[in-house]
Amino acid sequence: MAPSSSIIAKLKVQLKLSIARLRMVQQKDEAVSKQQRRAMAQLLEAGKIESARIRVENIIRSDITTELHEILELYCELLLARTGLMEGPTCDPGLEEAVKSLIYAAPRTDVKELQTVRMLLMEKYGKEFAVAAMENSDEKVAEKVLKKLTVTPPAQELVNGYLEEIARTYGVDWPKKAKKVLNAERDFPINTWHWCLQMWRSGLRGKDSDNALGKRQLATP
Repeated sequence: MAPSSSIIAKLKVQLKLSIARLRMVQQKDEAVSKQQRRAMAQLLEAGKIESARIRVENIIRSDITTELHEILELYCELLLARTGLMEGPTCDPGLEEAVKSLIYAAPRTDVKELQTVRMLLMEKYGKEFAVAAMENSDEKVAEKVLKKLTVTPPAQELVNGYLEEIARTYGVDWPKKAKKVLNAERDFPINTWHWCLQMWRSGLRGKDSDNALGKRQLATP
């Protein structure tokens, strides 16, 4: 096994490279996500709702991956800031979640710099520690990391929420509500509408307003 100081020196370099790469990947993913959202808005505007529902799942998955990268970036920053605590032969309890989460998650990402960080951490803390992290046998891997790595179809509520937010952002009338509101306004007698507005402006409230409205309706032939 290489001396601990040698491993720590290599680890510092790879942590810095991992942080830079993770930030770059996040920026790239965000740019792609904006293009995909614009495409979803066009599908909604064209009435291709089912196609949009299917394709928006890619955006959801991409957002989850971006969130995972943000978490791993923070863990890398934590280890980089606390490398002094890594000089000992055993893992400091305050770093165990970060270390084991990185060992667990690294092979499930496309960030090659994280693979090197993982190898150095496994070399630093030994085989038994590494196996416990890979299998999460002691449940030290962060729950939020496990959730981000779980591949399941998104709930329908989440899909609808994404589509509604995309429609709102790009000014698409979906779900179509405006027409219903306009129809409701047309069904409301225009003279009654103006009268109600006049009553409101004159400061009528509560029962006085209700009584006045009742008299108005009774007086209407």
